[in-house]
Amino acid sequence: MAAAADTRADGTFVLADLGPGDYRLRLAESNFRPPWGGVNWLSPTLVTPAVIAAWLWIWVGFAMIVIGAGLAAIPETSSKLPGSTGPASGRSSGGSRPRC
Repeated sequence: MAAAADTRADGTFVLADLGPGDYRLRLAESNFRPPWGGVNWLSPTLVTPAVIAAWLWIWVGFAMIVIGAGLAAIPETSSKLPGSTGPASGRSSGGSRPRC
């Protein structure tokens, strides 16, 4: 090896202290490989409207289960209005109709 040099920011290089003669310039193969760009698993072909809809469907279903479980845990007595004796639907529990 007659000389070695590193490339500057603008892409130039200088091989200093070379005498007259014929030289062959050899560059490492790594100079021509693209740098590693990481993992590209969220490509435009993966995230499609169907995948987005399925994701929303799953999370909406999960939310409905959680809300339903929360509503089922509320005691029935807390759904009555203060001072009422019958169910919250407004119907009396007895067999007769209320008079107006």
